Amino acid sequence: MSKSGEDEIRQQSRGKREHWPTPVCALEYLNLVEVRDNGSVLTIIVESGTFEQRSRFQFAWPKYCAYRSTDEAQFIAWDLDLNDSNWQHTHLVRDSLWIADPMEGNDLLEFHYPGIQHFVICTMDYVTEILSHVNPEITSLKPDLEQ
Repeated sequence: MSKSGEDEIRQQSRGKREHWPTPVCALEYLNLVEVRDNGSVLTIIVESGTFEQRSRFQFAWPKYCAYRSTDEAQFIAWDLDLNDSNWQHTHLVRDSLWIADPMEGNDLLEFHYPGIQHFVICTMDYVTEILSHVNPEITSLKPDLEQ
């Protein structure tokens, strides 16, 4: 099979990745600080910049179906290139197999999460994916300079 054929199969297996405009999408570097699941709200904190001049942002989903955080090896599966001049840290996935597979023959997931979406946040070390039917609340945080 040709390389372009392999790339097409890889892309189909993941769904179609689209730009998701957020305050962090075009920052040069983005690091994952924390993933916190308190049972009702999923909170993801990311930061960019140097120690003295950091920007920190919190993504909070008040309702979500599932999430997973994997290492940067997923960049290959997502066909992501950090050196691409059009690099973006946040994406939505259309026709997501992660959504389609569990929903096949399972009306409960669709019933409880109508309009479910597949969100992706890519940082320097992790790819974090979230399934939710609501958009997250995104807030700018004051960096903790004591760390």
